[in-house]
Amino acid sequence: MGNFSGQGLINELAVRLRDPSNVAYPRATVLNVLNYVQYAVNVRLGLVHNTATLTTGNQALYATTSFATDYIYPVQIFDANNEEIDLVPYTTLVHQDRDWLRAQGNRVLIAAPIGRELLALTPIPYQPQTLTIRYVKKPKALADDAGTADWPDEYKPLVLDLAEALLLLRGRYWNGIQEAISRAAQKLSLDDAAQLIRRGTPGEKQG
Repeated sequence: MGNFSGQGLINELAVRLRDPSNVAYPRATVLNVLNYVQYAVNVRLGLVHNTATLTTGNQALYATTSFATDYIYPVQIFDANNEEIDLVPYTTLVHQDRDWLRAQGNRVLIAAPIGRELLALTPIPYQPQTLTIRYVKKPKALADDAGTADWPDEYKPLVLDLAEALLLLRGRYWNGIQEAISRAAQKLSLDDAAQLIRRGTPGEKQG
């Protein structure tokens, strides 16, 4: 849990951007960028986790909304005996077993996320199993108030640097963008920092 608020982050960016009255960069615009950046950083680095339980049925595919509303991707899955389920990419699952969708067995052995909407569990167990899923969750939306963020304090400089770069991009301040990206690149690989900037623009739909 961070010890800073959306309001505080907006104020810090206003100072960085030399716009203390938020004339060139309205607070709502800055907040939108901050929420995009915290989401992108969390997806890339997996900072904020949550857990949920799922009881299997007579199928291999499960909508992720059936067990969580804030799910992004799974990190670990355990059965009731605390045995870990193998988590593999969907493409690996398909190549390994063409019959995975209909396979049956004593317990679930393999899990594979299919985008963010579906989770494949195979084989289908003869008896229902309760699984515990630990997953990267959507970070709590920041607001222009005193409510605190739910990602760790040490990532605050990274989020501020990337948000600053995106805001400067709107105004085509190329030298400032380079400086902000250089600072971010010290905390991420340069490719990671560039991807987070390229993958979206302020206001792009998240999810």
